Amino acid sequence: MLRKRLADPSVIDGPGDGSPPLLEVVYSSEKTAARLADLTQEQKDAPHDFGAVGGMRLRVLPVLGTMPAIMGMAMASRVVTELGGKGFSPVPAERVGKSVRHKLYQRFVTRERRLGQGAEAGPRWTGPVGIDDGDVEYILSELWRNRCAMTGDRLGTVLTLARWDLSRPSSPSNIVLLGAKALAKFDKCGGSREFLGEEDAAVCAKIDRRFASVRESINGVEF
Repeated sequence: MLRKRLADPSVIDGPGDGSPPLLEVVYSSEKTAARLADLTQEQKDAPHDFGAVGGMRLRVLPVLGTMPAIMGMAMASRVVTELGGKGFSPVPAERVGKSVRHKLYQRFVTRERRLGQGAEAGPRWTGPVGIDDGDVEYILSELWRNRCAMTGDRLGTVLTLARWDLSRPSSPSNIVLLGAKALAKFDKCGGSREFLGEEDAAVCAKIDRRFASVRESINGVEF
């Protein structure tokens, strides 16, 4: 309803070339999980009697009550960060299925177990795995946008979770998502950030900044 109304040049001025105004909007990139309920016979016979706006498709599935408030908070966050000079533009990431996330988690646990048994030199954290199955979705979609942290490769290649700094625990702010080629190179260099060569200095700095921003976002508290 809002999109239709705001597209009307008589409602709000556009850039002056006859095109509609450019407005920032908040929307969810999540795919619909439930379909609309079937129409009753009464609704089929007179659909226009049930629509909220003329000319628009009849909906019989109500809006989740908390959704307007969630979107309002997202709008407020956008405005506040812009006013503070730290604006952000979220990039939607394809959601990974539960079975895929579980496999990634199990492979990570196996990798951690193997690293704990290794005899390589240098300080190593050998404590328990610091994430659970539920953290994997955050690491994939929010932290790395389903891309390899070193190359930027998307889903479609084989992706694996790996601890970035072996001297620190396996928390979300110390786990990278790596494609097959990047992982092979990573492991060949010792399987830790400290062993990567000078040719990877720029990549290391980028990943370190990303982790630093995660820790800063929660006031420096490791999680």
